[in-house]
Amino acid sequence: MPLSVYNPSDFGPDEVELRNIFYLQMNDARNYFLNMIQPRLDRSYKLYIAYTGDRQREISTWQANIFVPYIAGVVETLMPRILDARPDFTVQGRTQEDQMKSEKQQMLCDYLWELSKMDDVAEMVTRAALIFGTGYLQVGWKKDVRTYKFLDTKDLLAKKYKYKEKSKTYYDAPYCEWIDNYNLWYDWHNISRESKQYWLKRLVLTEPELRRRYPNADKQRIALALQNPGGDLNDYASVRQLVKSNHRFIIKGLAPITSYRGIGDDRYNIYGDVRLRMYEVFEWWRPFDDAYCVMAGGSYVPILKGAVQPIPYDIKEAPFIEVPYLKMPGEFEGYGIPMLLENPQLMLNMIKNQRLDATALSIHKMWIVNPLANINKEELVTRPFGIIYSVDPNGVREVQMGDIMASAYKEEDLLKADMRYASGVDDFSMGAGAGGTSATEVRHLRESTLERVRLFVNHLGSSFSDIMRWWMDLERQFFTETMEIRV
Repeated sequence: MPLSVYNPSDFGPDEVELRNIFYLQMNDARNYFLNMIQPRLDRSYKLYIAYTGDRQREISTWQANIFVPYIAGVVETLMPRILDARPDFTVQGRTQEDQMKSEKQQMLCDYLWELSKMDDVAEMVTRAALIFGTGYLQVGWKKDVRTYKFLDTKDLLAKKYKYKEKSKTYYDAPYCEWIDNYNLWYDWHNISRESKQYWLKRLVLTEPELRRRYPNADKQRIALALQNPGGDLNDYASVRQLVKSNHRFIIKGLAPITSYRGIGDDRYNIYGDVRLRMYEVFEWWRPFDDAYCVMAGGSYVPILKGAVQPIPYDIKEAPFIEVPYLKMPGEFEGYGIPMLLENPQLMLNMIKNQRLDATALSIHKMWIVNPLANINKEELVTRPFGIIYSVDPNGVREVQMGDIMASAYKEEDLLKADMRYASGVDDFSMGAGAGGTSATEVRHLRESTLERVRLFVNHLGSSFSDIMRWWMDLERQFFTETMEIRV
């Protein structure tokens, strides 16, 4: 009799133990993510995108609300230099016979690089590393075969079209994709990648996506998973929707409010259309136990045959590769540009806004008014050739505001100098013409930027070399005779 509700005990004590281990590790990883990782990701994103919404809710309506996009300028200055210096890998054979084969392997790697759109992936992971401190990649073998009805009529003016059902292979090769920092959770108790006991890749999918992504799932198990949609449908990357809603009152503040909810926070909660119901899915990798599992739906049903399977790749590791920007001793997560420049960036914003506020107060002055002077409040507005009539001329006088001292303008230059020291990106690299007094000084400033670029390119090259090695091992494992003939 088919089951209508998922109960782990119906599948035996091993599945009960499997679920208990999953809940322990999932909750452990989720708590670390929510308390340590997500706040840093949100702060970094807001600093990069020059988000003014947090200050909006703290200032009065007359105050300026400007965010200087210095961090975005540093990141986008480094991006083309890093991608232009991206390492190109050469396959070398160990013996004379292998040297002849290595040329074909080199051409195959170049082809796979193009097939998997690695130039786009490299751009995504590089920007993620610069902004969030660490970018993540996933390597594996992907086979995407779909069955559709294809048009079998040559004449498009025919009165009746004939369709023929057939299967088409869209992708069947090694791949590498960028993973969103908000979607990858892991064993935080261990520092190095090789020591981590578990990895959890979190996805939120609709039913069609779930079936297409896991075509080899057990039919009974996936039916049980689809009976209970949901799970934790919080959008942990809702900061991206929040900044999109910040389109009003950018220059000025809002009246203080007690709570705020960004538009799009509930994008995974679908109301009405049952075909768009979402399911929380975890791809659960445990390298030390040689175990791979997919947990889906609100009941977290293991949908693969037998619930859990050995890791399918001969490398027998979790297929995730980290790309840090600034490596910190004793830490797995790297530090990005926004975290390095956070304090001087906030001070720079404060100085800019204070100047605008001082100008606004100088133009729109306050007044000291004797309540017996019989003055209309609407007349107390600064305007050309304005006259204020009063029965008591001494009963109205303006409050004089002091001018901004010249030394205040030096603070901005000093702050930008501090930011240059921290980021290693000079004004000339960012397209500004100030900062150097001679050609020699300009050359040294640019060289310091290129040295920072070369250091990160080394991190990128180390990760890409792992990709190439894993691809070659996957080719050995999954290549068929038909594929070898095509190659």
